[in-house]
Amino acid sequence: MDRKDFLLAMYQEHVTQARQHEEQRSEATSMIFVFGAAVVSVLYGSNQSIIHPTVLAGVLVGVGVLGFLLSLKHYERNRFHSKIAGKFRDALDDEMNPSAPRTKYQNMSISDIRELGRIESERNHLVLSKIRLNFLWSLSFFAFIAVGAHYFYTA
Repeated sequence: MDRKDFLLAMYQEHVTQARQHEEQRSEATSMIFVFGAAVVSVLYGSNQSIIHPTVLAGVLVGVGVLGFLLSLKHYERNRFHSKIAGKFRDALDDEMNPSAPRTKYQNMSISDIRELGRIESERNHLVLSKIRLNFLWSLSFFAFIAVGAHYFYTA
């Protein structure tokens, strides 16, 4: 595999990852809105709910905060992969046009190109780049645990 092929493969990988984060963000948003709508319907639909309205309101706030954070984090990851894909695209441009004036990418290793994209992405997302996405996904289950624990505690 020559350098052009490898640059193209890396570009395609990061574009695919960016697209995947947009799809996951969309799916997570849909799930959270469905769950939130269910909580709202229980909260306002009947006066005979097993769960106290204050608890339901707290769950609704928690789910809203979680959805907000998941959305922001997926956006940050999308921008991360898009930024790196852009760097690989620029490097691929340099490789495909050898008669063009030399740019910094022609002398950079593949790892250096990726690192440049990572640094620029983290500079644009100082806080979100530090939050691990798997932590937010794990946190999403806490809402279900909290409701379940409350149910067993009050039953």
